[in-house]
Amino acid sequence: MHEFQMISSAYSMGVDAHDAMQKMYHSEGGRNFSGYANPDLDLMLAVEESTFDIEERISLMQDMQRFVNSPEEIANAWTGSGPFSYAALSRIQGIPMLWDSGRVDQVYVQK
Repeated sequence: MHEFQMISSAYSMGVDAHDAMQKMYHSEGGRNFSGYANPDLDLMLAVEESTFDIEERISLMQDMQRFVNSPEEIANAWTGSGPFSYAALSRIQGIPMLWDSGRVDQVYVQK
């Protein structure tokens, strides 16, 4: 059990969203400093990694990102690539996926 509620970490996501998700959120991920562990997400990562159709991989990755950003899982606060800073909380809507994080025009706060 960790004695903290938030961590700060500098990390470049790279060009492949799978690598970032694997390192940050897999139960045994090398940058999973929070100790987050969910066998459902581990399985989703394995399925996505073994999928060769690019459109299907994108869809699976989007599903995984929605999963980890759900209020029941993790409250992520991070700076994406480019000039985009945000907190992924349930009332902040329109947050783009990792590979499209420069689209600030999509974000809005739900009242």
